Amino acid sequence: MRVWIWILSFVIAAVSATPSLAQSGDDAAKRERERKERQRALYGADLGRYVAPADGPCPTVKVLWDASRYVEMNGPDSVKNVGFTAEFQEVDSQCTYQDDEPIVVSIRPIFSFGRGPQADGLRKQYAYFVAVTRKDTAVIDKVWMPMNVEFQPDQVRLTLSDEMNGIVIPRANEEISGSNFEILLGFELTPEQLAYNRSGKRFRVNAGTGQE
Repeated sequence: MRVWIWILSFVIAAVSATPSLAQSGDDAAKRERERKERQRALYGADLGRYVAPADGPCPTVKVLWDASRYVEMNGPDSVKNVGFTAEFQEVDSQCTYQDDEPIVVSIRPIFSFGRGPQADGLRKQYAYFVAVTRKDTAVIDKVWMPMNVEFQPDQVRLTLSDEMNGIVIPRANEEISGSNFEILLGFELTPEQLAYNRSGKRFRVNAGTGQE
């Protein structure tokens, strides 16, 4: 398991100020903060025994469709010309944030890797990206994650997961929730591989086994 601390180098702009709360509202907010602090102390959040639930929705985490597969092709499109392949199977994620604290996200992508007839050797380094964006707008930050995969001599298919903990998204105030952000994943691809994915053609990760 890889543990990453990724603190985005930005602070989200503050939203328009809202009218001051009445004294009763201030008291209620104070009691709620105290309740949360007692909850964290009780369950040992700082010791890693308990992940406090988020105050609001988590960022959307998704794999870009045209970057969800990696296919090496040595020659015309044919199963016999397939080298190494890979595909996202699913992505698990969770987040936590309280009050005006930063949003902390953990993701766990699960992959299927394949070794076709034209694969060179038993080892392959793949790479995928993780990008944080403001929802439906610009990329805020992006990192590349290498994955070294080793097959056994008689192995043509392999399922592995990766883990990235500590994606930290600062917030200017508690009015900004995780729904303002998206986390996008995809493989590092050549222009040819990207065009292949966009064509809709399919060679599964067990290419070379006589199954398509």
